Amino acid sequence: MANCLLTGKTPREALKEDSKLSKLCPDSVLATALNKLQSISSIPTPELLAILDFLTSAQNYWPWTIFAIHQDKAMDELRAYGGVLEPSSKTLRHNAEKAANDARVAAYIAETLAMQLYHLRQMGQEHEFAEKVVRGLDYFLREGKQYYYALELADEMLRLDPGWIGPRENGFKNEMETANLNLSLVDAQIALFHAWEFLLVELSTCLLPKGQLITKQMMQVAEQCLSANQESQGPTRIFERITQSRANLAMVLVQRLTEVSLMPKDIVQLLTTLWTTINGIENPFGSEQLQYYRTLLKTLFIVLRGYNGSQVPVGNVKAANDSIVAINQGILNILDRVVAQGFRTLVTLIHDPEAMVFPEDIALLTAILQACLAIPGMDQCQTQILNIMVTHDVLHVATSLFSWSDKLADKGDPVYGELSLLFLLELSTLPLLAEQLACDGLLGQLTSANISTHIQRPNVSPYTDSVGAQRCYGIWAKGILPLLLNILTVLGATIAPEVAFVLSRFPNLLKSSIERFEAPGLSRTVSREAPQYVSLITVSEVHSLALITRVLAILRMNNNRDIPDVAWDAATLLENVEFWLSSRKLLRDRILPLGSREADWRSMKTAAAGAPGKSDNKLEAKVVALLEAVKEILSDSD
Repeated sequence: MANCLLTGKTPREALKEDSKLSKLCPDSVLATALNKLQSISSIPTPELLAILDFLTSAQNYWPWTIFAIHQDKAMDELRAYGGVLEPSSKTLRHNAEKAANDARVAAYIAETLAMQLYHLRQMGQEHEFAEKVVRGLDYFLREGKQYYYALELADEMLRLDPGWIGPRENGFKNEMETANLNLSLVDAQIALFHAWEFLLVELSTCLLPKGQLITKQMMQVAEQCLSANQESQGPTRIFERITQSRANLAMVLVQRLTEVSLMPKDIVQLLTTLWTTINGIENPFGSEQLQYYRTLLKTLFIVLRGYNGSQVPVGNVKAANDSIVAINQGILNILDRVVAQGFRTLVTLIHDPEAMVFPEDIALLTAILQACLAIPGMDQCQTQILNIMVTHDVLHVATSLFSWSDKLADKGDPVYGELSLLFLLELSTLPLLAEQLACDGLLGQLTSANISTHIQRPNVSPYTDSVGAQRCYGIWAKGILPLLLNILTVLGATIAPEVAFVLSRFPNLLKSSIERFEAPGLSRTVSREAPQYVSLITVSEVHSLALITRVLAILRMNNNRDIPDVAWDAATLLENVEFWLSSRKLLRDRILPLGSREADWRSMKTAAAGAPGKSDNKLEAKVVALLEAVKEILSDSD
């Protein structure tokens, strides 16, 4: 029945003819609607809304109608009409009903264009149409008195009451009319926002990375969404949802923009707007604001990562220096308000069982910290960063979280032990911070905390079935060893005895790090049938140990300080590493990806895939590069 009404043909007629369903009869409902739209400016508003509602519904339920609509001149009229609509902020001053109706019309047009783009993209024919749409987006960059309250029924019931009309037509009836108009406008604008969101995402998919105009428009919309959220919002939940939706759209747009080359000045402007929005949240970790705050922090991380990946323009040295100064001051503010203060607050809330905070929140702050410290010129701000961290007592708070991690374990998983050390690891990349950590007695706390007892157990391994034992290995390989290396690099012989002492407290891990690389079938303790794997984290572990023991050996020879030997069989490991590097096919078969990211790397083929002696995938390339580095370090020690 639906196809019959839309096409003007019965199923039998459609089957007899050679034409497709999308070829319409002149008197069909769909053809009538499209003919009407060819003179869209002369259609009364109620009729226009009904026609557009019908068209969008037809596209949603019967996809073939999309191609029939696309071939009609009405599509050009829709694009043109959307460009001449006045913004609601201007229309609202003299006619609130027209503002609501225009917003609803714009929403229908945006939804129609988005559906057209989506289906054309599946056929690879979207570029020309997308270019036409982008050139007519002016309105998008910027229902009536009976909408909600039954005004006619209320008029019948209350017309005899003097307060209903009022002495100057300012009674309760006028208030209900105003409320209906406002609610109608809000609903229409929400519909327009979501339709515009759908359309813009489709346009970005079709035109990026080459479309310069859509890139500029996406940047503008992202900034406008963030700027709109800086304004005072209404108290009702609908405005909370709108605020969250705007933040989500800004995050999606920024994420897509970072995939194309952006000039740093654009990033600085966006970062300033984003920082102002974040700074305006009074209680970011409150239950009502937490999800919104998370979205803004994710957007902040994407922007910072995009800035690090952008190219500084060559030739204008003064402009580049001014940009670096401006961005560095903003980064210091972020490190103060978002990272330091936020980390301290999060650790406090972790101890509250009713607080809705998760390990991912700590990981997000650590990612932001890493991105901030990677900004050019931040190595010159070490004193300011140290003062910020000391002011908020961040170093003590992080080590305290590490000490409590076994008590805060979720189903046996001491995840906060790893997260706290990863946070400290990022700070230790700055020499002043690494020195401060050593002065605060971090190395002693690494061995005295309760969690270190769990790390020393024999079953700690990346391949064990125990979640807790896996996490303990992660704390050792991802946290303790890199931290020791950073601190040893900064302080040298002064801290070397303590570093050697910390390593000696984990003999099982030192021994197992060698055994995991024994050649298959040559182990005296492991059966031939037992599976043997090589993973990126185990290679990273021996790489860190090789560097630490090499530095300790050099310091032991060149200084009078008593630096204990570390019971780590470097010679045996070197033989095993040489075996794996000489057996590339066997190594490729034994590499085990741990986690989704490593699985993705394994599926990414390298440019030299298939060539003799070359890595086939990104994961193998990383493993081989680390193994070759280990070989070079241990060979030099001879």
